[in-house]
Amino acid sequence: MSLLLACPPTDPREPWSAWLITGGRDRPEGLRPSDAQRLEGQPEQWPAARELLVVVPAAMLSWHQATLPRLPRQRWQQALAGLLEDQLLSEPSQLHMALAPGAQAGTASWVAVCQKTWLQEALAVLNAAGRSVQKIVPEFEPGATATYLIGQAEQAQLVHVDEQGVLVAHLRQPLREALQTWAAALPQASDVPLWAEPALAQAAQEGLHRPAQLISPAQRLWQAAQSDWNLAQFDLAATAGGQGRQKVLRAWSQVWRSAQWRPLRWGLLALVLVQGLGLMGWAWQESSQQKSRQQEIQAILRSSFPQLKLIIEPVQQMQREVQALALASGSPQAGDLGVMLSVLAQAGAPPIKRLDYSNGQLALGDWPLPAAQVATLQSALALRGYQLQGQGQQWQMLVRTP
Repeated sequence: MSLLLACPPTDPREPWSAWLITGGRDRPEGLRPSDAQRLEGQPEQWPAARELLVVVPAAMLSWHQATLPRLPRQRWQQALAGLLEDQLLSEPSQLHMALAPGAQAGTASWVAVCQKTWLQEALAVLNAAGRSVQKIVPEFEPGATATYLIGQAEQAQLVHVDEQGVLVAHLRQPLREALQTWAAALPQASDVPLWAEPALAQAAQEGLHRPAQLISPAQRLWQAAQSDWNLAQFDLAATAGGQGRQKVLRAWSQVWRSAQWRPLRWGLLALVLVQGLGLMGWAWQESSQQKSRQQEIQAILRSSFPQLKLIIEPVQQMQREVQALALASGSPQAGDLGVMLSVLAQAGAPPIKRLDYSNGQLALGDWPLPAAQVATLQSALALRGYQLQGQGQQWQMLVRTP
């Protein structure tokens, strides 16, 4: 699944930095050079991608800590403005703030802050190009201690990350002397990673006096994309699709694509196949039993009434043949006028003023039934195998068919 990583320029006059990622998600070793393609031009010129993530440059973010008040979440934005007002260089109304993943009231939380207008304008450019943003992540975030040298020799930046925050320094020229100045301030422990982009690897070794591990811009942005952070909060929540829906999509994408979830995917597929086969077997069994019952009824009908040559509705045909035998023998039938009048009297029907009988159907005219008696009389007749229908003073009584 393709992923587009877009890093807006700190100066709107500068070009965007964008990469198209086409692989690496399900490999333990991560991104390979062949998985990333650097994109040129403006957002409207980029190729289509399944997802678009905006990576906010480290130089555009400041990091603060605040203890969230025990207030409803919809009031946290206003509360943060008051809590951080003394730490900010701009008016809170001009800044966009975002809380760390899993932030809870009553506990200290990291807060990422950037210029609201700059971020809104960057998102507007993408929106004008028909690009839908799924997530906004920081280029770096507070965490395990590490040092990075990023950019080109003429515009190099030193980024130091630890549990206390993110430090960004623009390195002056000459680069080697600038790094030597920083060497004393940075941790020199061998277990503290030092990463450098290819153009800065030699300067890092000469200025900081230790070798650096190479990291490409694409790999660095790819690492940022794995973050649990999403800066699309508060006023920008709808702009980037909302956090809840995106979390579900990302979780499903991980389950669907990641190698570690392959056994689960095979298990779910096997479960679906077993359920499907089970339903097919049950449907076949029900169909076979129904056909068997139909064949038994037809066999009984043929043996009882051999004169029937064509059987379409065996139950109705058997009923008609039984009625014909009863008529031939002179036995009273349910559709006889006398039997129907007798049943009406037994059911407690009011006296009949006018009736019309034809072929098992008894029409009753000028026969007003009180509303309270209609349901009672219909139930009584239904128990005896008859149906009463009509309204007002016009009613019809007939034998119920199976």
